[in-house]
Amino acid sequence: MNKLKKDKTYNAALKVVNELQSTGHTAYFVGGIVRDMLLGVESKDIDIVTSALPDVVDSLFKRTHHIGAAFGIINVVEQGINFEVATFREEREYNDGRHPEEVHYTTDPKLDAVRRDFTINGMFYNPVTEEIHDFVNGQADLKRGILTTIDDPEIRFKEDYLRMMRAVRFSNRFGFTLDPNTATAITKFSENVTKLSAERVRDELSKMLTGQRPAQSLIQLEQLGILTHILPQVSALTEIQDPHQTNRSLFESCIQMLQHMAVPSIELAWSIMLRNLGTTDSSTTIADTAQLAEQIMKEMRFSKKETVAVVEAISSKLQFDTIHEKPRAHWRRIMSRNNFPIELELYRIDCLCHTKTLANYELMLERVHLNKYDLKLPKPLLTGGNLIQMGFKPGPHFSKLITTLMNKQLNEEITTKQQALTWANGQKKSPSSI
Repeated sequence: MNKLKKDKTYNAALKVVNELQSTGHTAYFVGGIVRDMLLGVESKDIDIVTSALPDVVDSLFKRTHHIGAAFGIINVVEQGINFEVATFREEREYNDGRHPEEVHYTTDPKLDAVRRDFTINGMFYNPVTEEIHDFVNGQADLKRGILTTIDDPEIRFKEDYLRMMRAVRFSNRFGFTLDPNTATAITKFSENVTKLSAERVRDELSKMLTGQRPAQSLIQLEQLGILTHILPQVSALTEIQDPHQTNRSLFESCIQMLQHMAVPSIELAWSIMLRNLGTTDSSTTIADTAQLAEQIMKEMRFSKKETVAVVEAISSKLQFDTIHEKPRAHWRRIMSRNNFPIELELYRIDCLCHTKTLANYELMLERVHLNKYDLKLPKPLLTGGNLIQMGFKPGPHFSKLITTLMNKQLNEEITTKQQALTWANGQKKSPSSI
């Protein structure tokens, strides 16, 4: 058994457990932290479970929050770190596919364990005695590399339909085989993911796409019948031929691109997944696809920043193909965009998956290096205020004047303020030359 890394978070969590145990209550670490310890991987969070009732937990600690108090969870803040401390409980009758109709507290950890989702997540660890308490055969399933629910999978999924997506995420995160009965139950109840909130689906899917095996996760979502209910537009790509690749669907191209992500991010992964939407119609333009992607991002309640990043990345689909023919001002403006790194990485992956040369990608990398990785546009040699002082009046011609002047500056045709003044004065005499 691998021992936990005894860092600041561990020490704070241990202090919480010690306080609970010293006052006569059972208290353990629970769930992911125990699983990850046994697998020898790092875990970000430590959850705690106890026989102490919520009001008792609240009274034992100076700083607490009652965010999940209705379900027996008190948030305890120890040494500046927040821990969820849950009371052992039984749960019955999940009529809405997420929240139990009844919550019964218990002092029996086994009853608490058997209500949880998967065997690998249902184990307890006593950090004081360093003992594992496993009532659900979680250790055996970890050794076998099997992801299975605790008891009947149909019952577990009816309690919370998100568990079906979590099954896909966990099995791919750890490279585990999905238990056949669990997989059959997911297929049977897959349509029920439509009852989940957009935010919960978004978060779970984003974790998969930025996790260990994003491509395999998306394949499994399709095979189990989940993808067609959460993203029917992406599922439909399985029936569409990739026009740039013989004998390969657009879905298969998407899978290959996900496999080539060097540093996965939400923006990059969703750009890959949504970049070919609407291509069932040959008249669909890149702008049409970007609009469909924006609609989906908004429906999924993504932030404005994430939505803009994905839409801009999809819109940039062809901009690098001819970048070697463009003047300096053109590619300097592209480099200055906030989402340039995502756009360039998407282009690299596209080249790799569609046997296109990487020459323009490498060219842009060289240009980034030559600019010493400073991607911001330089300050204009003349501002709008300067031009107004020279007698120019705001309007369409004024805006064009500013753009042209900046282009000349970026193209290094004008390099000093005096040169900019001379050129601007020349425009008073022949404005039509812009």
